[in-house]
Amino acid sequence: MNSVNIFFGSFFEDCLNKYANIKSNKKNVNANEFGIHFIEILDKIYDNELLGPFLKKDKSGFLQIVKQYGLLEGTFNDFILTFEELGEWMKVKNKTYIISDIEKKLLDMLMLKCKYNNLDSTYFKSFEKELYVLTNPRKIFSALDITYSKDQNATINYYNFLLNSMNRTKLIRKKPDFLPDEYYINNGLKLDEVKNMDDDTLAKLNETILTITDNNSASNGGRTTTISDMITKVLKPQEGNASGSGFVDALLLTGIIATIIMIIVVICIYFGVK
Repeated sequence: MNSVNIFFGSFFEDCLNKYANIKSNKKNVNANEFGIHFIEILDKIYDNELLGPFLKKDKSGFLQIVKQYGLLEGTFNDFILTFEELGEWMKVKNKTYIISDIEKKLLDMLMLKCKYNNLDSTYFKSFEKELYVLTNPRKIFSALDITYSKDQNATINYYNFLLNSMNRTKLIRKKPDFLPDEYYINNGLKLDEVKNMDDDTLAKLNETILTITDNNSASNGGRTTTISDMITKVLKPQEGNASGSGFVDALLLTGIIATIIMIIVVICIYFGVK
């Protein structure tokens, strides 16, 4: 397939010209004008900045805009080539994969923008109504999808794949913050050891310290519980089966002691009943 130069008699340029005329006349793009509608989506992804350099025939400025979120020029050239295939298909309009092929490339550009600007899935989902998919609430788009798409699941499956990847990224747990130094120092902990803890251990340590602090604040007198009472003696790596993390060893030891106490209580209750 031969390379296509932007702004030199291509179907892409033809659609850009028609889109510019529609915009200047403040009219809406018809859904059955596939090429013009895809240009509309492209322009929307790039915040309606594409017509400026296009009308000036500024290819460099045009490419600078489409590359601003990390899109490679070679990838964009591949998009142009696919667009030319769309132009050939428009002459026959039979069942095709070309519609979903272009939509996937547009979704990739949209994803790059979302990642670059840290946009959430709400923005990404706002583009679903622009796609030729069965889930589009605008019935003309779903009707055209049924009429011309060979695979009516191709675009929506890819759309959902990208959307789910955004949601999984959002669910990644935030790195725990360190408490003020005095929380650790006052409980007999060394700051160097705390700073070197993995995220899970640090989160559990913080939770334990804050829980004990709350309990002590609520106590009315008598001996208060401190983190030192629970784990100071086991913070240092122990011989044998010690884990090497004082706090983890403390949790293990506490669990073992609690289990032993429960067994003794059960035995006493059993023999007491007899």
